[in-house]
Amino acid sequence: MRTAAIAATTAAVIMLAVAGGPASAARLITGREIRNGTVTGADIKNHSLTPADFRGSVRGHPGPQGPAGPTGPQGAAGLASVFAVWSNTVAIAPGAEGGAQVSCPAGTTVLGTGFNAGLGRVVIVERFGGTVDLDVLNDQTTTIVVQAQAICGGGPGVSSGAP
Repeated sequence: MRTAAIAATTAAVIMLAVAGGPASAARLITGREIRNGTVTGADIKNHSLTPADFRGSVRGHPGPQGPAGPTGPQGAAGLASVFAVWSNTVAIAPGAEGGAQVSCPAGTTVLGTGFNAGLGRVVIVERFGGTVDLDVLNDQTTTIVVQAQAICGGGPGVSSGAP
């Protein structure tokens, strides 16, 4: 057993001597081994970094604005007006189904729909060409009042009637 202990001690002494002792650096330290935020500017050798080392995180001052480009082509004509049109109010008795209808004026088209149906259950609100139809089921115990709404638009770039 004494021979094995002497051999282990001798091997350890030889390894320390070959490696240069316990305080020498036997390998290169990589960035993976350095904790984030611990390297400062004082740790970096002056003039050792190039712009490629910054990967776009450092920018210089912006240069002067360039000349204006050529004028683009005229865009398509757009909306000249947007407005809402409401139907007359329609009363629907308890347990009945009913509705309202409203159309956009000539030369305009339906861009959207809306309604006011109190407490009834709305079955459908839909655009059909230039008209909005509202269908409501009154599942209440009192008469309700409903209205349909058409959101209309007009102008040189808007076709009237059907989509």
